Amino acid sequence: MAQLYRLLTDKKLPSGASPLTRTQHHYVTYANYRLLPLMYWPNGTPCHLVNLWLMEIASTSTGKESAKTNAVLITHFIRFCFTRNISFYEFSDSYFTIFKNDLQNELKVGRSQIPTRARAGSQVLSIQHTCLKFLLWVQQNHPPHDQLPIIGTSIEQPRLTIEWRHTYHNTIYLWHADLAQPTTAINDKFPIPEKHIAKLRTIVYQRYHKAISRETPGKQLSLHIMKTLKYLYSRRMFTINMMTNFGLRPEELQEMPFDENSNIISTLTVCLPTKKTRASNVVRRLKINMGLAISLQSYFDDRAEFVSHITTTSGSTLRTSATLLGKNGFPLNKASLTKEFDRLCDDAGLSDRKVCLSMFRHRFISREVKSELLLRFRKNPELMGELSSSLKESVARTVIAKTGHLRPKSIWTYVDEQYKLLTTPDSHESFQTIKDDLEQTKNTLEDLLFRQKFSSEEQVAGELELLREYIRGLEERLYAAERTAPGS
Repeated sequence: MAQLYRLLTDKKLPSGASPLTRTQHHYVTYANYRLLPLMYWPNGTPCHLVNLWLMEIASTSTGKESAKTNAVLITHFIRFCFTRNISFYEFSDSYFTIFKNDLQNELKVGRSQIPTRARAGSQVLSIQHTCLKFLLWVQQNHPPHDQLPIIGTSIEQPRLTIEWRHTYHNTIYLWHADLAQPTTAINDKFPIPEKHIAKLRTIVYQRYHKAISRETPGKQLSLHIMKTLKYLYSRRMFTINMMTNFGLRPEELQEMPFDENSNIISTLTVCLPTKKTRASNVVRRLKINMGLAISLQSYFDDRAEFVSHITTTSGSTLRTSATLLGKNGFPLNKASLTKEFDRLCDDAGLSDRKVCLSMFRHRFISREVKSELLLRFRKNPELMGELSSSLKESVARTVIAKTGHLRPKSIWTYVDEQYKLLTTPDSHESFQTIKDDLEQTKNTLEDLLFRQKFSSEEQVAGELELLREYIRGLEERLYAAERTAPGS
């Protein structure tokens, strides 16, 4: 379905004007917009009321992409009004019911050619809420003349009747009789399977080789192509490694600070930004093992080499603090990051399965919750008898420090699920952390095997020596775990 908005970045627009005394001039004020969507009707005509609403959101919201999110959601309402040839001022309860039914009954056909519902109940609810908020804004700022109110409570006799209700915590929220039920898709918090991650890693290798054969069939590779393809390989593998090990939101990976992370192999610490908390400059510092540090450091070394190459060939210094770069050396934006992941999934044959970046996040949270529960079970086996509210809260508060959630309640679903799994007897669970570290070491060795084609012998030898030392430590941990395991 066609997009009904375009995005403007870093724009300065007039926001107001006031006359200066004793002159014919005016004092003009300006507002800076980092990201401003502009909406238009399906026939290309600008949608002025929606644009004014989005400008207000862009100038007042603390979220970087709040205006864009609202633009995406209000698109359905604009298309609905255009299709039925009605204005915003003619919208009513009956139209709201039809609008909901259209959203719920719309189907989409994927690559499997099997029609499925285009959106879950929670998505329909979000679109409806956005529609109501916009109409409230229109009523307050551009009310109809000599007509019934567009929206309001029953005492006002509006075209669209709403109620203001209170939650258990006395928070006011908007309610309408035809709001959809907030149902979510089945397996909404399903962690990405290990076999899918392995397929994604494999396709990154294959993409590199296909790109070489496509670019220069039977010819000598140019230095620029070699450097660019090497960097793109490294960036894609870095993305998979970061998502697998830290379950980041896409914007957190995109805004990962470069200076604090460029020497990971020495610090063994990853510095990560935290989004969606309505607080600025919230940083997580997570300790990592040597095997993962070697893999991540390889990317930063490749990035430095790529930046040096771009600077040399262009004749100008490339100044950017972005961790992820495009093939032209400019910062990679969030949309490009997610689109590249989608293309990798298609190439890996995963297009007919539900695979998205949020599944890495579910995987990370699930494994962190599992580790915290196992730690507590080893110290106090009696905790396995019942999941108490204090245990749930304790685990959740520990995990949110790593995941970046604002409230422990956001983790409760994961705690419930992992508790059920762990209280089923399984003698192998105590070795989970060691198994994870061994898996990361295997991935690091595979990466080194690939990199030996364009790395010096000294560089590969140094990284292998670090891995040997780390594997010795893993062997000692495995031996100690086997000695203390039940039945040994």
